[in-house]
Amino acid sequence: MLGILVFLLFVIFYVPLIRAGIYSLKSKKVNWDNIRISLIIAILGTVFGAIILKLLHIYTEILWFNRLDYTSVFWTIFSWKWGLFFGSGLFCLIFLKTASRSIKKALIKLQANTKKAYSKTINKKINIKCLE
Repeated sequence: MLGILVFLLFVIFYVPLIRAGIYSLKSKKVNWDNIRISLIIAILGTVFGAIILKLLHIYTEILWFNRLDYTSVFWTIFSWKWGLFFGSGLFCLIFLKTASRSIKKALIKLQANTKKAYSKTINKKINIKCLE
């Protein structure tokens, strides 16, 4: 059943991309609008399919833990997994934002120092030529 679902998602979302590629090969002219739209549809279809598969997995896990009367264990594991996922994502976001700010400040300082050093060398060359 799951294989049929994956196959149907493939057919629905990837066939337009394949058709756009074949048409562009036949006509010797690439129609980027068709390829771009087909690629967006394929990416959205992949995300949609991944979400459906994850929801099906969660549903079967809930059914299995309910059958064993360990529902509280499932929800504890589930909440820890998602809590760690979002917590580590937040940590990475804060870390990358801080690093990008630091790099931006360093580049601004480097650019200012480079301009000063360049103007000093130009002034030295002008002064030396004037003295000669």
